[in-house]
Amino acid sequence: MAKASEIKDLDCGASASEGLLKVLLTRGDEVVKFGALALENGEDVEVIHDLRVSIRRLRSALRDFSEFMDKKTLKPIRRKLKLLAGMLGAVRDRDVVCDALEKLKHKAEEEILIRGINKLIMEQKEVRAQAFDFFAQNLKPQIREFQSVFPEIIIASTGRIGFSFGHLGKIVIIKNLEAFLRSSTSLYDPFDIESLHELRIAGKRLRYSIETFSICSQQEVAENFASKIAEMQSALGELHDADVWIQGLKNRLVDERIDKKLGLWLVSEFVKKRTQSYRQGIRLWSDWIESNFLENLRDYAEAFGRYE
Repeated sequence: MAKASEIKDLDCGASASEGLLKVLLTRGDEVVKFGALALENGEDVEVIHDLRVSIRRLRSALRDFSEFMDKKTLKPIRRKLKLLAGMLGAVRDRDVVCDALEKLKHKAEEEILIRGINKLIMEQKEVRAQAFDFFAQNLKPQIREFQSVFPEIIIASTGRIGFSFGHLGKIVIIKNLEAFLRSSTSLYDPFDIESLHELRIAGKRLRYSIETFSICSQQEVAENFASKIAEMQSALGELHDADVWIQGLKNRLVDERIDKKLGLWLVSEFVKKRTQSYRQGIRLWSDWIESNFLENLRDYAEAFGRYE
């Protein structure tokens, strides 16, 4: 996965308006760059992943800064990005599924299971190709708009904010940390699928905001916080992927659209994978409690107040 582009000339003591404008324009350029690469090489799973992450980063930044900008002007942009993210998700999900099935195929010992998995992989690749074609048709005009119209809209919707970019970081990170903490109780219920998914999203937003404002602190400290949150995000992401496939396999089994032996074997394997991912998330949470990780993160965000 490509790292987020460096946002040049950020000054934590300068106005928040100036800083958020630089952040949004840089994140918009990332979408354009990876979008063009995706149109050239849509079969490259890493390019698709990089584009998806770039869209996520931009959507997260727009969400973080929305209360300081013209929401009416931003609404169409956020809506279009959400639609693109959904269409791209349909492509990326097939890549994730094919990767998981390839790994499971090496665990299968019976020929009937291997043949069944190969059939599923081919099916998913066909769905992926159709999903990408649909996405590409919608991406082309959006890239043109992001190259020409997006910068003008962002500049026009950015008003004057009466505090520094560093203080904006304090507001944004604490807000995202509070949202993450509110969602964290879902960790105590391993079967609350929807809430666990919401926790992963909250973690993603928190990590992106820490990365955005890392310039306002010691880089190593920010990277340490972000990397630990990324570990939790990864565990919850793998858990969510397993949940999606378990539900999909259940539907196939009920509707008799998959060989029962293959379907039950795959359900068993994905349940194992889900359990491993959940246990990893719980271990990380326990480590965070023992090390006062979240309290230290709050102190870190509060320190941005010195730029007020």
